[in-house]
Amino acid sequence: MELQTVHQSQYSKTQLILRSFFGVFYIVIPQVVLLIFVEIAALYHYIYSTFHILLKGDYPRNSHLFFENFFHWGARLHLRVYNLNDGYPAMGLHQKDEYLHFKVPLPESVNRKQTLMRFILGPLYILLPHLVVFAFRVLICQMMAVVAFFAVLFTKKYPRGMFKFQVETLRYLVRVYMYFFHLYPTYPPFHGKPDEE
Repeated sequence: MELQTVHQSQYSKTQLILRSFFGVFYIVIPQVVLLIFVEIAALYHYIYSTFHILLKGDYPRNSHLFFENFFHWGARLHLRVYNLNDGYPAMGLHQKDEYLHFKVPLPESVNRKQTLMRFILGPLYILLPHLVVFAFRVLICQMMAVVAFFAVLFTKKYPRGMFKFQVETLRYLVRVYMYFFHLYPTYPPFHGKPDEE
């Protein structure tokens, strides 16, 4: 999985203020309302891909494309909510973003036993431990977002270390869900560093 985003050399103070104080109304609410309907489709693709793997032993291309686009949309939204990039996140599954590079390779082979185990026990051994760690990372991210707000407000620059931690937190969460949805090959590590080539 590849998830990279651009650390801008300068950020817009106006966009920063608008997103921080009014973003919930013009970014979060309309996007989340649409994403709720897309999540229903995600549930279908999760069940469909699970049984497709169990019966045929490979990952269905249409579900792979759906999840890649679904998580690209979520990542675009996340980047704006945490003020990591300027601009409005494009709505829709087939949209691109000038600041975001996100690619999920189609698994060449998928282990049927592991797929069945993830389907039955995934919430216990995948989501529960990782979401506990993710909750702590989110608390840190929120504190960093406040500090970064003032840094951008006065300097037009997002502190590089904070930016890196925020992106790693996003990558960490996406990787966990990719594994849960049978798209990431190994149990996800408890960090958000890029995958080793």
